[in-house]
Amino acid sequence: MTYILVGALGTRKTHLASALGRRACEKGFEVRFYRVSHLLEVLETALSNGRLTSFRKKLEKVDVIILDEMGYDHLGRMVQSCSSKLSQGVYEQKSLITTSNL
Repeated sequence: MTYILVGALGTRKTHLASALGRRACEKGFEVRFYRVSHLLEVLETALSNGRLTSFRKKLEKVDVIILDEMGYDHLGRMVQSCSSKLSQGVYEQKSLITTSNL
């Protein structure tokens, strides 16, 4: 299942995504919330330290992933490509909630 929450600043997209995540937690699901800019930093660090596989294995245990503020990030193409591959794997196996004002 995938939710994409799009709207102008201040329309409570992050609040709604967090509420959906909290509800999933209450139902016993494992949930992770990431601001996309922070996730890309984590991915960049994992990639440079050779720990990308380890990070992906941690995500395999998660049922719901929330990606907040998609579209604000202007990091290197390699990191963006890496996150795109990560999202593709997540999309096929996990529930994904994404917010954006773009």
